[in-house]
Amino acid sequence: MAWIVAPLAALVAVLLTLIGLGLALPRGHVAARRVRLQRPPEEVWARIRDHAAEPGWRSKLDHVERLPDEGGRERWKEISGRSALTFETIEADPPRKLVRRIADEKLPFGGSWTIEVAGVGASGAVVTVTEHGEVKHPLFRVVSRFVIGHTRTMDGYLRDLTSSFGEAVEPEPAEPASEPAP
Repeated sequence: MAWIVAPLAALVAVLLTLIGLGLALPRGHVAARRVRLQRPPEEVWARIRDHAAEPGWRSKLDHVERLPDEGGRERWKEISGRSALTFETIEADPPRKLVRRIADEKLPFGGSWTIEVAGVGASGAVVTVTEHGEVKHPLFRVVSRFVIGHTRTMDGYLRDLTSSFGEAVEPEPAEPASEPAP
């Protein structure tokens, strides 16, 4: 009987430790990444605003479904494998700033991305993505912070964006944008 109790007790101890660590971590986080492209801001803006075309250049995105606007805000569903997330646009300032927010409050996570496009030189652009995220469940906070990482999804998005222009640029740390208004 001890051969069952000891491993079970160890598993419970590990789980409780991870939950305790998650409770000690902040519920919210801010992370920012950027890339420099050899494209004008208007061309980059057109690419990031064309949601219907995103499955053609985003490697982990299978399908985008346009939803009816709600409260005057553009909404859509992104489908990747067996998961789907509903987003809404809360600010669009062409060709400089786009703010997207996860619109499903029932998820264990949420937040927004602020995508800023700034002109550089004669025909270049710096694209900065700032995530203002929230992870509600303490165990998932540990996974999000130490296993997945807060920048993994942004890095994938930015790599896909640069690849869509035939460039290979690695994302780097950036100064975060201020938190968008709700």
